[in-house]
Amino acid sequence: MLRTEKYSFILTALFLFAFPGVSHSEQYKLPDYEIALGGGTSLNSLSTTQLLLLGARNIHLKEGLFFRVEPTLEYITGNEDMYLAGFSLALRFASPHEGITPFVDLGAGVNYVSETTFRDRDLGGHFLFDLLLAGGFNFGDEYSLSYRYRHLSNGGIGDGNEGFDSFYILLGFYLK
Repeated sequence: MLRTEKYSFILTALFLFAFPGVSHSEQYKLPDYEIALGGGTSLNSLSTTQLLLLGARNIHLKEGLFFRVEPTLEYITGNEDMYLAGFSLALRFASPHEGITPFVDLGAGVNYVSETTFRDRDLGGHFLFDLLLAGGFNFGDEYSLSYRYRHLSNGGIGDGNEGFDSFYILLGFYLK
């Protein structure tokens, strides 16, 4: 089922980029900073509630392409609590037109976690890597709404490596 969800998400994102938009008279550019807050849960057999606070610095590379630096704070609870502080680097591909614009993010990062085991999963240490894939919409240059898939694991640098997968719904606010 998870494989079907991944492919559906990717196909939907590609389909959205196929729609032509209203041309922007100036070069399409997002505001430099974004703050996003969201919630999610584990896609593994874990029953969790997860909160994510994300800050982002958007660096305009070219029309519709942005490099993002994203510091994050996260709280995960199930039968026990775990805290994460991390830092990700991502690329945002945005359809360059006015109004509601679709985007896709792809990135990776590092995280410090408060626990080395969570819900009987051996994370293999306090440092975990993440891979992320997100898709969503910018509402002008004021808000964003996105779905984010995230995989956390230690990348094989520790003895245990039972990472986990999560998804989030994030509401972002651009700062001008």
